[in-house]
Amino acid sequence: MRLLAAVLALLAAAPAAPPPEARALVAGSGGRPTLVHLVHAPCACSVRAAPQVDRLRPALGGKVRCVAVVDLPSEEAARWLASAGLRFEPFADPELRTVAALGADRSLTTLLLDAEGRELGRWRGHDRAKLAAIAQAAACAAGMPAPELRLDDVPAETVAGCTFPSR
Repeated sequence: MRLLAAVLALLAAAPAAPPPEARALVAGSGGRPTLVHLVHAPCACSVRAAPQVDRLRPALGGKVRCVAVVDLPSEEAARWLASAGLRFEPFADPELRTVAALGADRSLTTLLLDAEGRELGRWRGHDRAKLAAIAQAAACAAGMPAPELRLDDVPAETVAGCTFPSR
Protein backbone atom coordinates (compact mmCIF):
# COMPACT_ATOMS: atom_id res chain seq x y z
CA MET A 1 0.00 0.00 0.00
CA ARG A 2 2.87 2.40 0.79
CA LEU A 3 4.43 1.64 -2.57
CA LEU A 4 1.16 2.44 -4.35
CA ALA A 5 0.85 5.72 -2.41
CA ALA A 6 4.45 6.63 -3.29
CA VAL A 7 3.88 5.89 -6.99
CA LEU A 8 0.66 7.93 -7.02
CA ALA A 9 2.42 10.84 -5.31
CA LEU A 10 5.25 10.66 -7.84
CA LEU A 11 2.81 10.61 -10.75
CA ALA A 12 0.88 13.56 -9.31
CA ALA A 13 4.12 15.55 -9.01
CA ALA A 14 5.29 14.70 -12.53
CA PRO A 15 4.70 17.47 -15.05
CA ALA A 16 2.02 16.73 -17.61
CA ALA A 17 3.27 15.85 -21.06
CA PRO A 18 2.87 18.74 -23.47
CA PRO A 19 0.03 18.42 -25.97
CA PRO A 20 0.97 17.17 -29.46
CA GLU A 21 0.31 20.66 -30.84
CA ALA A 22 3.00 22.12 -28.56
CA ARG A 23 5.41 19.37 -29.61
CA ALA A 24 4.65 20.23 -33.25
CA LEU A 25 5.54 23.87 -32.58
CA VAL A 26 8.97 22.96 -31.20
CA ALA A 27 9.76 20.36 -33.88
CA GLY A 28 12.83 21.51 -35.73
CA SER A 29 13.95 23.84 -32.95
CA GLY A 30 17.30 22.08 -32.67
CA GLY A 31 16.97 21.94 -28.89
CA ARG A 32 16.41 25.70 -28.58
CA PRO A 33 13.51 27.21 -26.64
CA THR A 34 10.65 28.39 -28.85
CA LEU A 35 8.81 31.67 -28.52
CA VAL A 36 5.25 31.32 -29.85
CA HIS A 37 3.18 34.41 -30.65
CA LEU A 38 -0.53 33.81 -31.37
CA VAL A 39 -2.11 36.02 -34.02
CA HIS A 40 -5.72 36.57 -35.04
CA ALA A 41 -5.29 37.99 -38.55
CA PRO A 42 -8.31 40.36 -38.53
CA CYS A 43 -7.20 41.85 -35.19
CA ALA A 44 -5.91 45.41 -35.62
CA CYS A 45 -4.01 45.01 -32.33
CA SER A 46 -2.06 42.10 -33.85
CA VAL A 47 -1.05 44.28 -36.80
CA ARG A 48 0.04 47.18 -34.57
CA ALA A 49 1.99 44.93 -32.18
CA ALA A 50 3.73 42.84 -34.87
CA PRO A 51 6.74 45.11 -35.56
CA GLN A 52 7.26 45.58 -31.82
CA VAL A 53 7.09 41.83 -31.11
CA ASP A 54 9.44 41.23 -34.05
CA ARG A 55 12.22 43.04 -32.17
CA LEU A 56 12.56 39.91 -30.05
CA ARG A 57 13.75 37.80 -32.97
CA PRO A 58 17.02 39.61 -33.75
CA ALA A 59 17.57 40.54 -30.09
CA LEU A 60 17.65 36.84 -29.18
CA GLY A 61 20.29 36.21 -31.83
CA GLY A 62 18.93 32.94 -33.17
CA LYS A 63 19.25 31.25 -29.78
CA VAL A 64 15.46 31.15 -29.45
CA ARG A 65 13.23 29.95 -32.27
CA CYS A 66 10.41 32.42 -32.97
CA VAL A 67 7.12 31.08 -34.37
CA ALA A 68 3.85 32.89 -35.07
CA VAL A 69 0.66 30.86 -34.99
CA VAL A 70 -1.73 32.54 -37.42
CA ASP A 71 -5.37 31.61 -37.89
CA LEU A 72 -5.02 31.40 -41.68
CA PRO A 73 -3.99 28.75 -44.20
CA SER A 74 -0.23 28.45 -44.83
CA GLU A 75 0.28 30.80 -47.79
CA GLU A 76 -2.05 33.44 -46.36
CA ALA A 77 -0.36 33.19 -42.95
CA ALA A 78 3.06 33.81 -44.50
CA ARG A 79 1.70 36.79 -46.48
CA TRP A 80 -0.01 38.22 -43.39
CA LEU A 81 3.21 38.00 -41.36
CA ALA A 82 5.26 39.67 -44.10
CA SER A 83 2.76 42.50 -44.55
CA ALA A 84 2.57 43.10 -40.78
CA GLY A 85 6.35 43.13 -40.38
CA LEU A 86 6.54 40.03 -38.20
CA ARG A 87 9.35 37.80 -39.44
CA PHE A 88 8.66 34.90 -37.09
CA GLU A 89 8.33 31.48 -38.74
CA PRO A 90 4.69 31.04 -39.80
CA PHE A 91 2.62 28.23 -38.33
CA ALA A 92 -0.80 28.05 -39.99
CA ASP A 93 -3.73 27.22 -37.72
CA PRO A 94 -6.88 27.97 -39.75
CA GLU A 95 -9.04 25.62 -37.67
CA LEU A 96 -7.60 26.99 -34.38
CA ARG A 97 -6.70 23.49 -33.16
CA THR A 98 -3.30 24.64 -31.91
CA VAL A 99 -4.75 27.76 -30.30
CA ALA A 100 -7.34 25.62 -28.48
CA ALA A 101 -4.80 22.98 -27.42
CA LEU A 102 -2.60 25.72 -25.96
CA GLY A 103 -5.55 27.08 -23.98
CA ALA A 104 -5.47 30.53 -25.56
CA ASP A 105 -8.59 32.51 -26.22
CA ARG A 106 -7.12 35.83 -27.42
CA SER A 107 -4.54 37.06 -29.86
CA LEU A 108 -1.46 38.78 -28.49
CA THR A 109 -0.81 35.74 -26.32
CA THR A 110 2.85 34.75 -26.27
CA LEU A 111 4.22 31.47 -24.95
CA LEU A 112 7.74 30.31 -24.23
CA LEU A 113 8.21 26.57 -24.74
CA ASP A 114 11.20 24.39 -23.95
CA ALA A 115 12.63 22.00 -26.53
CA GLU A 116 10.06 19.32 -25.59
CA GLY A 117 7.08 21.69 -25.81
CA ARG A 118 6.61 22.28 -22.08
CA GLU A 119 5.40 25.77 -21.25
CA LEU A 120 8.00 27.93 -19.51
CA GLY A 121 6.01 31.16 -19.63
CA ARG A 122 2.76 32.74 -20.85
CA TRP A 123 1.93 36.40 -21.40
CA ARG A 124 -1.56 37.62 -22.35
CA GLY A 125 -1.76 40.96 -24.06
CA HIS A 126 0.92 43.36 -25.18
CA ASP A 127 2.67 46.19 -23.34
CA ARG A 128 6.17 47.40 -22.45
CA ALA A 129 6.49 45.36 -19.29
CA LYS A 130 5.31 42.16 -20.97
CA LEU A 131 7.63 42.59 -23.96
CA ALA A 132 10.58 43.16 -21.62
CA ALA A 133 9.57 40.13 -19.50
CA ILE A 134 9.26 37.94 -22.61
CA ALA A 135 12.73 39.01 -23.76
CA GLN A 136 14.22 38.32 -20.34
CA ALA A 137 12.56 34.90 -19.94
CA ALA A 138 13.49 33.81 -23.47
CA ALA A 139 17.08 34.93 -23.00
CA CYS A 140 17.29 33.11 -19.66
CA ALA A 141 15.90 29.92 -21.25
CA ALA A 142 18.57 30.22 -23.95
CA GLY A 143 21.33 30.84 -21.41
CA MET A 144 22.11 34.34 -22.59
CA PRO A 145 21.90 37.81 -21.03
CA ALA A 146 18.64 39.70 -21.38
CA PRO A 147 18.73 41.83 -24.54
CA GLU A 148 18.10 45.55 -24.64
CA LEU A 149 14.93 46.40 -26.56
CA ARG A 150 13.62 49.73 -27.78
CA LEU A 151 10.28 50.06 -25.99
CA ASP A 152 9.39 53.75 -26.32
CA ASP A 153 6.71 53.10 -28.95
CA VAL A 154 5.24 50.05 -27.15
CA PRO A 155 2.03 50.81 -25.22
CA ALA A 156 2.50 51.33 -21.48
CA GLU A 157 -0.98 49.93 -20.78
CA THR A 158 -1.94 46.41 -21.79
CA VAL A 159 -3.55 45.92 -25.18
CA ALA A 160 -5.64 42.77 -24.75
CA GLY A 161 -5.92 41.62 -28.37
CA CYS A 162 -8.99 40.10 -29.98
CA THR A 163 -10.90 36.97 -29.07
CA PHE A 164 -10.32 34.04 -31.38
CA PRO A 165 -13.57 32.89 -32.99
CA SER A 166 -14.92 29.57 -31.78
CA ARG A 167 -14.63 26.74 -34.24
